[in-house]
Amino acid sequence: MFKTTWRLIFSALALAFLLSACGSESPNMVREDFPQKLSTRVRINSQKPQEVDRWVYMNGDVKTLEQIQYVDGVTTYVFFRPDETAEKIIELHPTQNGEEKRRLKTEVIFEADGLAYASHKALRLDGTLLKEGRRMEDRTYSTITYFDDGITKQRVSVYKPDKSLVSELLIDRDGTKLQETVTDNDNYLVSKSWRRDGTIWMQYKKPPYSYGGVTGAYYEADGITIKAEFSMTGWQNSISFPNVSGKRLDFSFETRQKRMSLLVSDSASGTPLYQQFYAYDEKTPFDLRGTYTLTSVEQYEGTGNRYNRKLVRRITFGVDGKTVAKIFVPQSQWYDYNGVEYTLYPSGFIQSKKNVGWNTQPNQQNFADGAYTDPIVVVNQPELLQMPQVEKLSLPDIKMPEVYWYW
Repeated sequence: MFKTTWRLIFSALALAFLLSACGSESPNMVREDFPQKLSTRVRINSQKPQEVDRWVYMNGDVKTLEQIQYVDGVTTYVFFRPDETAEKIIELHPTQNGEEKRRLKTEVIFEADGLAYASHKALRLDGTLLKEGRRMEDRTYSTITYFDDGITKQRVSVYKPDKSLVSELLIDRDGTKLQETVTDNDNYLVSKSWRRDGTIWMQYKKPPYSYGGVTGAYYEADGITIKAEFSMTGWQNSISFPNVSGKRLDFSFETRQKRMSLLVSDSASGTPLYQQFYAYDEKTPFDLRGTYTLTSVEQYEGTGNRYNRKLVRRITFGVDGKTVAKIFVPQSQWYDYNGVEYTLYPSGFIQSKKNVGWNTQPNQQNFADGAYTDPIVVVNQPELLQMPQVEKLSLPDIKMPEVYWYW
C-alpha cells in the first residue's frame, strides 16, 4: 500500500512537470521542479566523458527516475515503471539566457518492454517540430522529419518492428518528390532520385548483407539513357562511362592503396586498349573531382577482353607525372613479368637496358645521354599521357537511410 501511494505521488509530480510545458513563453518551455525530499537521491560516478552528473532517484529499492547532466548543457530525465522498465525519456535543451524554464528537446514514450518506441518527438530550440514518430497498428514505426518551419514534411520513413527499413521518401519544400528508398522482396534497398521535371537522374541498389556493395547508375536528361554506372564497396569504388567518343572508360578508386586507375576499351568490342594508374592527392575528393598524378600506363595489343589482355609495354613516369622514367617490354607471349626494362634520361634517350623477371640474368647495359634509343621507348600517343575529358560526376554520398535506428 505504501509503495502504491508513493508511486501515485511521484506520477502526479511527473505529470505536473509535463504540464508545466504549457507556459506562455513557448510551447516547449518546461520548469524543472522535482521535489527531491519525496525520494532518495543517489549520485552515480559516471565514467563517461560527455556526462557531468548522473543522479538516480529511488522509492525504497525501486528506481523511479534517472537524471543525467551533459557537458553540452543538455539534461535528460528517464522515468521508470514499478518494474523498472523505462517508461519515458524527457530531454531538455541547455538553459538559455538565464531563463527560469527549460526548453523541451526530446520526448520518447516506450512500450511495456521499456525498449520499443511507442512514440517520440524532437523539437528545435525555437520550439518548432524537428521530427516525430509513432507505432502503427501493423507494428511498423513511422517517423516524419520537418523543414525548419516545423510543418512542411521533408522526410517520411517507415520501419519494420525489427527496425529495418520499409521505405523512406524525401520531399522538397514545394512537395516535389526527390528520392524514394524501399526494401524490395529480396530485402535489397532500392533507391531512386528524380529531377524536378520528374525524370530519373540516379538510382542504386544495396544488398541486405553487410559486406555487399552498392550498384547504380546516372541517367541522361531523358531519364532512360545511362550516362554512367557505378559500384561502391568497402575496398573499391568505380564509375564507368559506357561510350565516350567510341571508348568505354572504367574508373576505379582503390581505397586501401589510395590510387585511381582508368581502363580504356573499345566501346563496341570491349577490347582493352590501355590502362592508366594515378596517385591520389588526399587533400581532394576521392572521385572524379580529385587531383591525381599519373604514375604508369599499360598499353595493350588490342585483342581479347578485360580479363584476357596482352601487354605491349608498361610505361612508368617520374614524380611530375609527365616525364617517362622507365619502360618495361614483356618477352613472353604468356607472362608479363619477364622482359626488358629500359631506364630513360629526361631527354628521352636510353640510360640503361636490362633483363628483369624470374630466373633471368640482368645483363645490364649502360649508355651515355643521347647515344642510344629504340622505337619501343618512344611515347608519341597523347591519349596515353592524359586523362580523357568526362563529366566530373561525384560518387554519390550513399549514407543509406537509418536502417537500424529511428533517428
